[in-house]
Amino acid sequence: MRHRSRTTRPDLGLLQACLPSYRDDFVTELLGRRPGTLLYCGDSHFDRTVTPSPAIAAQSLLLKNRFFAGRRLLWERGAVRAGIGPRSVVLEFNPRIINVWVTLAIRRLLQRRSILWGHAWPRAGVTARTAFIRHLMAQLADGILVYTAQDRDQLAPLVRCRVWVAPNAVCSRRANNIVPGRAKNIIQIGRLVEAKRPLLTVEAWALVCDRLPGSQLVFVGTGPLKAEVMRVAGVMGIEERVSVLGHVSDPSKLAVLFADSFLSVSAGYAGLSLTQGFAHGVPALIADDEPHAPEIAVATEMNSRTFRALDPADMAREIMAIFQERDRWMLRRAQISAATLDEYSVETMVDGFLSAACPSPAHALRHDPARGVG
Repeated sequence: MRHRSRTTRPDLGLLQACLPSYRDDFVTELLGRRPGTLLYCGDSHFDRTVTPSPAIAAQSLLLKNRFFAGRRLLWERGAVRAGIGPRSVVLEFNPRIINVWVTLAIRRLLQRRSILWGHAWPRAGVTARTAFIRHLMAQLADGILVYTAQDRDQLAPLVRCRVWVAPNAVCSRRANNIVPGRAKNIIQIGRLVEAKRPLLTVEAWALVCDRLPGSQLVFVGTGPLKAEVMRVAGVMGIEERVSVLGHVSDPSKLAVLFADSFLSVSAGYAGLSLTQGFAHGVPALIADDEPHAPEIAVATEMNSRTFRALDPADMAREIMAIFQERDRWMLRRAQISAATLDEYSVETMVDGFLSAACPSPAHALRHDPARGVG
């Protein structure tokens, strides 16, 4: 854990319920630009499959998370005291975290800057019955930091504070994202949970794998459905054509996995994995009717195709259609990667983060609000 002065008030603090490994590059970039930033990270998440990054934890003050009401509410022990100190603090925009409400109220009385960072809406979207609770929380903040320009434009008229964008990203522009590979596999990135529908992917793969000799269905992630994925693959007689690699966070290893894949699939709820796959130049096949995260905004005709949700036969047809046009998609990889990283890179994400957390006239001049950063 880094040394913290007890006499000097820190300029910036980041306090989150959990900082998983997909935030490693973001934190590295942030600390490179603002070395004095204090990190406060909870030791667990509402979703048990999401765990803190060891690399981030080594640089953070770890907080003990206590869950209530069937894991629907959270109190982070020590978070209020930690969150009051910095001149500017970024808190998680999640009304289910009770200490965030308390911290916001105290900081408002002390006239210290508080920014909320997270999804603009509940999972059910703009029309969710609980959306008004987020609006109430926003009234206590000096600003809101969301993941897409679309979310900013929808949320800004409903709250009294300014809304910024930090495009949700995991890849750096400086990384070697496109490397040589076989481009024979299909890959699904994300936790093995029902919302991601990995079993649907297995069903679709069973319908086409005989026509794709030498190819594998590769799952990168872990979760409660890991054993069931392999059981279903065994029942269908394709267990040798399915690989479950577990969690992989090393950027160089991920680059090779994407290079070996001609397609990334999102059979269910799609989120951050979209920007990750596109940053590596890999096209995506996406379910057309799922409660996707805001990152769905990055999907276009240039980088993706859709299939009918919950329909493995239609998913299989689209897999084959993309494979048959593989050469055309391969020529488009550099274009897909460049277009994605122009907006969804950790550098751009930190730009937006610092614009909200540490505004200054000099910093603001470097960002064009029309691009959704400020």
